Order: sequence, then C-alpha cells, then structure tokens
Amino acid sequence: MQIAEIKKARAKKSSPLERFQKKFIKTKNCWVWLGAPNSKGYGRLYDEKKRIYAHRFAYENYIGAIPPGMSVCHNCDNPACVNPRHLFLGTQNDNMQDKTNKNRQAKGSKHGTAKLTEENVLQIKRLLLEKQMTQMDIGRIFNVTDKAISLIACGINWKHV
Repeated sequence: MQIAEIKKARAKKSSPLERFQKKFIKTKNCWVWLGAPNSKGYGRLYDEKKRIYAHRFAYENYIGAIPPGMSVCHNCDNPACVNPRHLFLGTQNDNMQDKTNKNRQAKGSKHGTAKLTEENVLQIKRLLLEKQMTQMDIGRIFNVTDKAISLIACGINWKHV
C-alpha cells in the first residue's frame, strides 16, 4: 500500500452511526449496548463531541427526531437496550407511570431514603392493632414521625407489607 493510500484510509473516519453499530450485540430480543454505561446502565456515546444516551441515538437514527421535552422509553425495561423496536416516545410522567404500571419502582427498604424495614413495619402494624400506644409513641420507638406511622396505619405507605 502506498503512502497516499494509507493517508486516505486514515482520513476517512467512520460515521457516528457506523461506530454506534459496532458497540452493541443483537440478542434474541434486545440489542445490548456494549459501550460505556452510566451508573443506571444506560449506554452512552459521543456524537460530534457531545455525549448522548445510546438509546436516544438509536431512536433518532432508526425512527426519527425526538421532540423537545420528550423521553425515549423502553418497552423491554432494559436500560442497555438500543433496539429501536423496543423504544417509544413519552413524557417524563409517561415514563414514571410506565414504571409504576410494571411495578419496577423501589419499594420499602429498597428505597434509598427508607428509615424502616419490612420487619419494622410488621411490628408497627402489630402495635397499631394492639391500640396500647399512640402513633407518636410508636414513631419515637422507630425514630420516625407520627405522620409516617399514620401513613402506614392508613395503608398509604408500605402497602406491600
């Protein structure tokens, strides 16, 4: 190969779509992103020096433009998936409702801000049934507010226990 040909080959950069297509594998259902993920498992890549999510890149390149303020959601609930057949547009509220409908939100002690465990809540419910202590007293025992105890008593919080 001559020097001119080598320079020409080096000068021809692959397109963002060509680079994208080398960074996932097609499984039976999902196209799993193998490139860099963020802390929640969503693929990331650079498109013209701008970092973008891989699933948004897939949507824009295989389906079309994403209107301002819209989210690209996953039917498959796999954040690493870039299969355009698994992607749909929705608002942030649509995405949160989809998560709730599919029962994927963190509940109970798995929620990052939980002060109680499922075992604590069972104890609280027993104490409430016994009716020998006030909600304020129960709250003091478990280091939570009487409002937190009230929400458990009413079945608003910790419904799954």
